[in-house]
Amino acid sequence: MSSLREKTYEIICSIIVDNKYSNLSLRNNFDNYDERDQSLISEIVYGTLQNYYFLNYQWQRFVKEIPSVEIGCLLNMSIYQLIYLDKVPSYAIVNDAVEIAKSIEYGKYVKMTNAILHKFIREGKLEVDISDQSEALSISTSHPLWLIKMWQAHYGLEVTKQICLYDLTHQPQALRVNTQKISVEELLKQPGFSAGKLVDSAVYYSGNILKTTFFKEGYVVAQDEASQAVSIFSGVKDGEVILDLCSAPGTKATQMAALMHNKGKIIAIDIHQKRVELIKQLCAKLAIEIIEPIVMDALEVSKNYEIGSFDRVLVDVPCSGLGVLRHKPEIKLKTTPKDLDDIVVLQKNILTQAAKMVRINGYLIYSTCTLNKKENEKQIETFLTAHPEYSMANQRTILPMEYGSDGFYMAKLQRIA
Repeated sequence: MSSLREKTYEIICSIIVDNKYSNLSLRNNFDNYDERDQSLISEIVYGTLQNYYFLNYQWQRFVKEIPSVEIGCLLNMSIYQLIYLDKVPSYAIVNDAVEIAKSIEYGKYVKMTNAILHKFIREGKLEVDISDQSEALSISTSHPLWLIKMWQAHYGLEVTKQICLYDLTHQPQALRVNTQKISVEELLKQPGFSAGKLVDSAVYYSGNILKTTFFKEGYVVAQDEASQAVSIFSGVKDGEVILDLCSAPGTKATQMAALMHNKGKIIAIDIHQKRVELIKQLCAKLAIEIIEPIVMDALEVSKNYEIGSFDRVLVDVPCSGLGVLRHKPEIKLKTTPKDLDDIVVLQKNILTQAAKMVRINGYLIYSTCTLNKKENEKQIETFLTAHPEYSMANQRTILPMEYGSDGFYMAKLQRIA
């Protein structure tokens, strides 16, 4: 068990200290573990990240000086288990933490680690008792205070609370039915499948979908329901010529192709060769034939394709990702307000390029997986002011707790001149 916890600790440090992505860090370290151990590692890693500030709050009362980040990771991981994993004996958690501490900074913090964990076991979980509502919510749900205040300004305190609490939950993986190979109705007749909540193309599976023929042979693809809503929202039709500007890994492009019954053409571009390969692989797996994956910078598209030559352009832009904190909790621990300001500029530049490519009476579809009006509604307001040749056809914000999905924003703009 100690080796399992050592690996879990390494993964948490790789995310917190080395800025790795949680999903990739887990995937790259699972080869030597069975499904049960993988589940436990995932539970501890995601639980520690989701509750990071709250876990800090539990042990920082016992120290005069904050120790290194590495020891902080170890204490948070250990206290998460003491609070939430009641089937694991406390002594085993403490013993493993002490063993791991011996390898950190030449064992400098072994005694302190042992003392803190024993004090926590004696005194128990400390409830957040802070009069300021924003600060209390920040600590109890482990969201940065600046984010709490931003969401309060955008959505109000009650909605902010609901978003923050939702981000601490574990939700099942949504799947999109590949209608090129099977209908939704036919798949729902199979054991283990249940219908989605937000879109008709979504299903859920009770079990490990990765081991099934349905996944391996491309009858379903892992895709959040809110993400699926974007392609439906785009309104694509058979025979149209579509440009997907930030396409990788290709889930939205392949869904649009299926909605078009594999009739027409989709140019799917991404700036990275490796990510374009993912689009190609997904197309092959799902039996999609109308997508042309291209390595290209979205900011260079008007130099490579005829201006005004596409019926629809989808711009699923790089964003702050504040709508996906439930399964990417490291985002809330690392993102700063400056990061949001920087990404808004990039989004604006991509939108400006995309706007050139839409034919008159065609549509520009903009989407993000974030909850931030600067990146969403205000970004589009600014765009429409600068581009009177466009008008708003429709826009929608999906809050994550509404359907148990990611948080998403989407806007459909029609070129009228």
